[in-house]
Amino acid sequence: MPLDFIADAIGVHRKTCLRWVREAEQRGADELKIRFRSAVFTAHRNTATELLGSIRKSATDGNVWAATWMLTHHPAFRDQFSDAAAERRAAAAAMMPVARALATLPPEQRLSLIMAIEAEGGSLPEADDEPGS
Repeated sequence: MPLDFIADAIGVHRKTCLRWVREAEQRGADELKIRFRSAVFTAHRNTATELLGSIRKSATDGNVWAATWMLTHHPAFRDQFSDAAAERRAAAAAMMPVARALATLPPEQRLSLIMAIEAEGGSLPEADDEPGS
């Protein structure tokens, strides 16, 4: 459960819980605060594992929404299937002609153009990157 709920359940302010968690991370921390922090993070991990298992089961049972969520949010898949990953692939595909053209320029001109692109917040794909890979 969120830290706000934990704080409410034990009758303290949320900021107190946050302070206990931070203090538990310090050298020489009070054993009770260390145990509190451990319990909070263990509960969060267990809940996340349980929920991911439930979504995975729903996805396996044919629930398209659950399958889509797993592909776009789970760390094992999101780099390949999320909207952000699709946007990165599209940006890389758009930059491939630029990267190929740069390869034909003399080194000084190539460096100058790369620096100009990076100054504008852009970047070129790695030489072996191909769109959709």
